Amino acid sequence: MQQLKPLPKPAPEMPKRQPLPLVREPAVSTRKYLLCLVATTVAVLAVTAGFNWVMNPYNVFDPPVLKGINDRQPFLHSQERLYKACAVIQQQPQTVILGSSRADIGLSPQHPGWTQQPVYNLGVAGAPLEVMAKYFEHAVAVAPVKKALIMLDYASQELPPEVRPAVRDRWLDHFQNGTRESETAARLHLALLSWGATSTGTRTLFTKESDITHYPDGQLDNHDCWQRLQEKQHTNPHWNWEKSFSLGLIPFSGRLSFGRQWEHLQRIFDLAARHDVEVTYVISPTHDLLWQRCIEEENLETVLAWRSELLQQAHEGSRRLGRPMPVIWDFALAEAAGMSPAALMKEMKSQPDTSLPLYLESSHFTQRLGDRLLDRVLLDPAGPDPSCGVRLEVAMLPTHLARLRQRWSEVPR
Repeated sequence: MQQLKPLPKPAPEMPKRQPLPLVREPAVSTRKYLLCLVATTVAVLAVTAGFNWVMNPYNVFDPPVLKGINDRQPFLHSQERLYKACAVIQQQPQTVILGSSRADIGLSPQHPGWTQQPVYNLGVAGAPLEVMAKYFEHAVAVAPVKKALIMLDYASQELPPEVRPAVRDRWLDHFQNGTRESETAARLHLALLSWGATSTGTRTLFTKESDITHYPDGQLDNHDCWQRLQEKQHTNPHWNWEKSFSLGLIPFSGRLSFGRQWEHLQRIFDLAARHDVEVTYVISPTHDLLWQRCIEEENLETVLAWRSELLQQAHEGSRRLGRPMPVIWDFALAEAAGMSPAALMKEMKSQPDTSLPLYLESSHFTQRLGDRLLDRVLLDPAGPDPSCGVRLEVAMLPTHLARLRQRWSEVPR
């Protein structure tokens, strides 16, 4: 039989060709997108800068005053380092006061003894010698400063480098190889485009909160400081000013800054000599109770040695620069510094024309005591009474240290 041939296999069907997806032109080209992004960014920055210029939270600009909107700057104290750096440019003082919050509170630019006007209080809270030197350099760079009073303080903490912010005080003008380096751009950036300025302006607009008040001359309002202390009595019935006079204060160990602060003092000597600024140095009239806590933290001889080293540094600086010995006043023997909190309160109540004690607490004195200090330094430098302040000199230092040793050894612990 004839064999049947197998039928040929049908050719495999070719897959149907799928139509290519339609490629649509982008609604917005990359170029237009980038232009929109840039324009949006510029608009946001412009609105932010305009808002901060109008609100003027750091009192840097001079916008039109709008009642209920920008007629107050209640948070200056929170940013006083930037605020005061700008204010000294605006006010162009011939005399500046430098120091920590002790100078900020207690020393008045309105004292009648100042001979070079205007005077600006450039003291900032927590300022060690390093910060004082930076602000002194900024002041002589931007203003016609002829005189300065610098309040020195053993109880000022110097921050170790590892915890010091890298950008701190970058808005201060300074000298580089004898040439002034302006930091105007940094100040404008912080005042117009920083988050701090925007948030402060927003708080100003929508809250009634406020920091401690500053006077236009830079000094803190003493009555506002005292009132805020007194308000603690209303919020905490157990709080008592006399019992709390020296509580809650951490004695700042001199070892934190004893070896490093002198280079900053020498920097101040150099700047004063180069720019012909007459500088007077004053050791703060810190209350005996705080001195006692410093002594407990270290020891009496270490605390006393700080004065000896200070005088030695001044002598070395004057010899190196070929200038007269700097004037250094010490008010540690001030009568008020040895008064008990109860005696201070009694003294205040006996004065019908005042509502301020001589001290806010053991670390900070008020303008009442500050005026006595300035009376001595500016009006009566030849007075013989050591309780009104003494001018430190090499010849009299042993006698002065012996008085301090006796005084502090009798302070109740």
